[in-house]
Amino acid sequence: MSNPIHKSTLIILRGNSASGKTTIAKQLQEHFGQGTLLVSQDVVRRDMLSVHDTMGNLSHDLLFEITKYGKGKCEFVILEGILNS
Repeated sequence: MSNPIHKSTLIILRGNSASGKTTIAKQLQEHFGQGTLLVSQDVVRRDMLSVHDTMGNLSHDLLFEITKYGKGKCEFVILEGILNS
C-alpha cells in the first residue's frame, strides 16, 4: 500500500459548456504527472452512471466521494465540470 500524501492541492475548474475546462484539466494532469487525480463531472455522470444532468442526480454524491478519496492520497486533485451550485 502506498504512503498517504498529507497535503493535497484541490484544483476546481468550473464554467459553461465547451469553455475548455476538460482541455485545461487534462493539460494540468499531464503537467503535474503521475498520481494526479482528474475527476470529470461528465465522465462520472455520463460514462459511469448514465444519468441525465438534473439537480440531485447520483453523480453529485459520487463526484464528492471520488474527490474526497483523492484528498490525502494524491498530491493534486483536479475536479472539472459545469458544477451547478
